[in-house]
Amino acid sequence: MSEEAIDKATLESRRSFITGISSKLSEVEKSGVGTVSTWVEKIKNLSNLLRSEIVVDLPKQDLESHRRLKVFACDGTIYTQKYSSIYLTLASACSYDPKEKSIKPIFLPDILFSHPYQGDIVCSLRMKTLEYQVAFETLKSLIEEGKRPDLVLLDGTLTFPDDFRTRDSPDWVKEEFEKRFLTQARQFYKLLESQKIIVAGISKDPTANKYLIGIRKFLTGEWRSRYRLMKNLDCPVEIPSSPATLSLFGNRKSWRRNFSVTNELGLIRRMLWNESFKRTKIAEVSCATRFPVAVEIIRGKVAGFYFKIFHDVRPFYVEAIFWNRDDIDSFFQNLTNLSYYSPVPGYPAPLFFAHHVGKLSRKYADRILNLVHGLLTQKLHQDYKVLLEDKFREGL
Repeated sequence: MSEEAIDKATLESRRSFITGISSKLSEVEKSGVGTVSTWVEKIKNLSNLLRSEIVVDLPKQDLESHRRLKVFACDGTIYTQKYSSIYLTLASACSYDPKEKSIKPIFLPDILFSHPYQGDIVCSLRMKTLEYQVAFETLKSLIEEGKRPDLVLLDGTLTFPDDFRTRDSPDWVKEEFEKRFLTQARQFYKLLESQKIIVAGISKDPTANKYLIGIRKFLTGEWRSRYRLMKNLDCPVEIPSSPATLSLFGNRKSWRRNFSVTNELGLIRRMLWNESFKRTKIAEVSCATRFPVAVEIIRGKVAGFYFKIFHDVRPFYVEAIFWNRDDIDSFFQNLTNLSYYSPVPGYPAPLFFAHHVGKLSRKYADRILNLVHGLLTQKLHQDYKVLLEDKFREGL
């Protein structure tokens, strides 16, 4: 067989989907697994170096202080039907107060029409706007009734949206962000500050490396380039400037070598492996976001850390604001209690209930949005295809 014929036969074999997959699986077996194993070994080594530097004990559970605690939680949910030229979105937020004798959540639903371009961020902003709005209304009502809470729990991070800015965004995105989201967020945080009520946002599945970046920016002093008017961060940072932390975080070359491909959650999981009642030391994380945090009042104030109550559950990432540093010890006691006495061991009970009470089923949400679709179709007649035609991909 000629050389040209061999090359052609080789090319044809590569074009076969099954052959191609088989070839890639062989590559994964030979080199991919080795790459992942290298990542795991790096995580193990880093966790051994950092554990004694940034891991501390949490207080054990205390039933008496748990019974005295006044707390409420807020969570949001969102469902979207995506058409070729418009998104139809149902967003809802729910607050839950465990001190109520029966579950009487406050709901705040909304139906949103959005352009597909940057539609996902607009829908997320609307859901978070509703969360802040329902949290503000619940908090204001409790204060007026003389039931001021000790703690407010939110689902997700306080620094949201941490990878977004409006400079290059269309007008409708700017309007959603500036006139809706920021208005609700600002009034919520101002009320918390005036009442000196701790707020904590807990992330179920964090993906960003904000905690590690926060450590680096604190140790190197890089945070000052963002907050030029601050002499000190308004946050109880606990990270030590030790030889070990400075060697890992203080040098840019060392930082890139050790953390450029390191997953933060994986590192923390390994660091707290088989541990219970542990947390990482506090780092300020508003300085670690790609762009300045949108809500000015919390800049330089966001305490970030991970915590774990039981040895066989995963750690959770927390962002909290302490308006009064004297409240820090009681906060960690309350966090332990809420996570220990919980239907989902290790995850704060009020957030669990807020999530399940406020959760809409996919079937129910689709029915509501189908009604909206029907109303639009009826009003637009034949023009409905301009916006409401199914995506071409779906019909293939």
